[in-house]
Amino acid sequence: MTNASTSCWEHVHQGFTGAAGKTYTLSADFYIPTALQGSGGVVLGFGYTDTSGVWHHDLSQPIRSTNGWERRSFTFTFPSNAASGYLAVITQSSASGTFYFDNVQLELSDGANPYNLVENSNFADNLSYWTQPSGQTNVSIVTESGRKLLKITGVPRSSL
Repeated sequence: MTNASTSCWEHVHQGFTGAAGKTYTLSADFYIPTALQGSGGVVLGFGYTDTSGVWHHDLSQPIRSTNGWERRSFTFTFPSNAASGYLAVITQSSASGTFYFDNVQLELSDGANPYNLVENSNFADNLSYWTQPSGQTNVSIVTESGRKLLKITGVPRSSL
């Protein structure tokens, strides 16, 4: 993912069948060749709609740099009023620069394990099973060091 603005919210997400009160862990391998600039960084997160129809999201602490490829995880328990629209999200938030990610994993657990609920987590089938919000045309699959990776070129927006 590449973004020249520090006020962006570029992301990809995958919906899943979640449940209120359950704990999930989202993990991925990240590579940030040059430290990201701005107040944010790369975040993992979860989104959902509550019983009143209000959208919510909860995000990890930002990752601004890596030392080569690093595995990162974020664990979240959906509250009792979570009703629908469960999403696993990887976002470049309030940061400029480029990052890559691969081997995305989602699991029903309070920590990372070998079982994976994410379809096409290594992008072997390009963007199959992944959703790109309408209007975003800046997502591509690239091969680097023999790995298929998702690359996003960010376009700044003024709000989420």
